[in-house]
Amino acid sequence: MSTESSIFQDAVKTRDTITLQQRRDIKRLYADWADEIADRARHYHNLSTSSAVLSERLFRDLESMLIEASERVSNNVEGIITINMRTMSETVVSSNTKWLTSLGFDTVVIHASMSLIPNAVVQRLVTGQLYESGWSLSKSIWTDNQATQKQIYEIVAGGMAQNKSIYEMSKDLERWVNPDKMRPWNLRNAAGRKIYPREVDYNSQRLARTLVQHSYQQSFVEATKDNDLVECYRWESNGSRACPICIDRDGKHFPKDDLPLDHPNGMCVWVPVLVKDWKQRLAEMLA
Repeated sequence: MSTESSIFQDAVKTRDTITLQQRRDIKRLYADWADEIADRARHYHNLSTSSAVLSERLFRDLESMLIEASERVSNNVEGIITINMRTMSETVVSSNTKWLTSLGFDTVVIHASMSLIPNAVVQRLVTGQLYESGWSLSKSIWTDNQATQKQIYEIVAGGMAQNKSIYEMSKDLERWVNPDKMRPWNLRNAAGRKIYPREVDYNSQRLARTLVQHSYQQSFVEATKDNDLVECYRWESNGSRACPICIDRDGKHFPKDDLPLDHPNGMCVWVPVLVKDWKQRLAEMLA
């Protein structure tokens, strides 16, 4: 039999791979958005905007394009997260099936008993049932998009108040959206107060990492909680990235019905601790 720590090793590797790839995918969405703004900026640069009426219209045109693009990016982020949660859950189920099959259990029976876990876990996470706070994935994505759009309105209004050209405004927004560029430091709103732009993709990245981690954790629990060979769970903190709370939990055992939910951005892992007489119990279960 594999050691306890290696049972879900494939799932942990998949989680790490998904986390890295979705970071790249989400960054790409925002980088593409920045490229779209850059294309628009080049278009504006070739136009004469001496007319106040024309400048106003172009500002509104830019603003409208940004709002539409922000909604498109948000929808794509939601799709990426949902797909990755399901992949994560399916991998946990696969690791569990592989382990139980190696012990002598019937693969068909195991698959039948575990096949509903991915759907159930993703549904609980997407709808917020796990969190008991009225949260949902769609609501979180919508709220983040509203914050992004508010920032867009402030930047555009501030640029107009400072008599910036539509080209200058477009370049400011391009730098703000692009995750690979430094945030503009000199942006002001219409009232003249400085705007300190946050990294526009931060909330999306944080949400994606957290939900993939929670999908891994919840699938792990669902796959093992009814297994009589498993006595409890051991918490294993994630090395140098672990926070004080997780460092304190490192190595501790938790009951199967009372495993704490990992915090946002968490990357810890869990190990099923087998009962001491697991070999005898296994023989009885297979008899």
